Amino acid sequence: MGGRKHWLWRAVDQDGYVLDEIVQTRRDTKAAKQLLVQAAEEARSVAEAHRH
Repeated sequence: MGGRKHWLWRAVDQDGYVLDEIVQTRRDTKAAKQLLVQAAEEARSVAEAHRH
């Protein structure tokens, strides 16, 4: 994008569905992990709510 290197991170569930994505110009692993873990937790709570 724009001639610059970017990092694409994806949170994917066990069935292969993409829960969230983040694009960064710097490889900030810690920040990406925080956002993707949060997305996975939100998806898990929504799934559990639909089961009950």
